[in-house]
Amino acid sequence: MIVAVMGMTGVGKSTFISRLCEERIKIGHDFESCTQSVDVYTWKSPMGLIYLIDTPGFDDDVRSDGDVLSLIAEWLLKTYKRKIHLSGILYLHRISDNRMSGNALRNLKMFQNLCGQTALPNVILATTMWEKVSEAEGVRLETLLKNKEQYWGVSCPDNF
Repeated sequence: MIVAVMGMTGVGKSTFISRLCEERIKIGHDFESCTQSVDVYTWKSPMGLIYLIDTPGFDDDVRSDGDVLSLIAEWLLKTYKRKIHLSGILYLHRISDNRMSGNALRNLKMFQNLCGQTALPNVILATTMWEKVSEAEGVRLETLLKNKEQYWGVSCPDNF
């Protein structure tokens, strides 16, 4: 199983992967984005081996979203030619963001359009950084994300 981990820069993609895998992963803690390339890590899950694809984040301070998409698409094309197919996508969002910025909305819509309705069952949207908010605030914000159609919306499948 091969799962791409995607999202805005700084949402914790590399941190999430590092907590599952036994490999050391460079994690950014400063203002600059850290992940510059598409990297593959192995997670020995209870279901078997899962390959997690760490991707550069959208809304980067150095490269455009188009450049990030091109980098990811190039990697996907190379693997597809080797008959390796993506099983799903995990799209991460910071629960500590108390507003859905214009960039975040544009990226979410771009992501939805990229995946298309038929692929949405293979996408999981998840929130990170719960330690930065109270549980009540996190639940409130997550409920807004799930129920507002312009965000994760009621028109989307349950896992989106």
